[in-house]
Amino acid sequence: MFDIVTENKKEMQSFAQEHKLDMLYITDNQQEKADCFFIDARSKNIRKEVQQAHRKFGLVVALGNASTGRNREILESSPDILLSPHFAAGKDFMKARNAGLDSASCKIAAKNKIAVGIDFNEILHAGEREREVLIGRIMQNIKLCRKYKVKMLLASFASSVLEMRSAFDLQALAQAIGMTPKEAQDSLQEAGKLLKKNEEKKSQGYVSEGIRVVE
Repeated sequence: MFDIVTENKKEMQSFAQEHKLDMLYITDNQQEKADCFFIDARSKNIRKEVQQAHRKFGLVVALGNASTGRNREILESSPDILLSPHFAAGKDFMKARNAGLDSASCKIAAKNKIAVGIDFNEILHAGEREREVLIGRIMQNIKLCRKYKVKMLLASFASSVLEMRSAFDLQALAQAIGMTPKEAQDSLQEAGKLLKKNEEKKSQGYVSEGIRVVE
């Protein structure tokens, strides 16, 4: 099981080891040594940033924008994870949540093998009313991801050990917000699968998925 955090502290490393989690550190600083790179949705040239980050970091995480059009643009740039596609959403629509995903964006995510990320820290720190709306949007996106076979990823994105949770707790949360037991388990393993895929891409002789040059 994998977790992604925003600080690389010793007590957080100890918590991860104690709870059998592989802890991945995410940064938004291109010069810093980390496992993952974070890109803000407001970036003007997101495609270029994603390409540059892929050369240096194991995983590239792009924050969503709530606008389905902007999210489609972000997904076309091929980050590994689209985090919180509902981010900065205004009011919900009359017959649906303003959750940032639609059929078109899900098809792009499935085609490019991009996971939709769920941020536990965002849920943890939301107010009671805000949390109710937030979970409703996440649940709608889970249904869309299931329908279009888009991978999902859940992580704590913690900045302190107090914000971290065990794999058991995260899996229980995933099921509580609408994932099946298998989807919940897969969501905690997805970061590792993406890392492995990206390592293979950088290996000598790699041509495309399932194809490599053998001398």
